[in-house]
Amino acid sequence: MSNSTQNQQNRVLAALKEGPQTTIALRHKHDILGVAPRVYELRNVRGYNIQTHWVHDNNPGGGRHSVAEYVLMPGKWKGGNHEK
Repeated sequence: MSNSTQNQQNRVLAALKEGPQTTIALRHKHDILGVAPRVYELRNVRGYNIQTHWVHDNNPGGGRHSVAEYVLMPGKWKGGNHEK
C-alpha cells in the first residue's frame, strides 16, 4: 500500500464515505498518521465538505482521548469554521 499524499487522501475519503471517522480510527484502521493535514487537503484543495466534531474515543491500548470525528457532508467546502 502506497503512503503517497494522494493515496492517503483517497483512503480518508473512502473511509468517510462509509460514515464518520475519528482520528484514532483513521490512524489505526486506515494507516493515516497525519489525519489533520489530509482532511485539510481534501477540504481546501479538493473541495470536499468535511465537518469536524469533537468526541471521546479509545485508542487500541485502551487510553481514552478527546479527538476529532470527521463527517463527509453533501456539497462543496465553503471555508470557515464548520465545527460543532
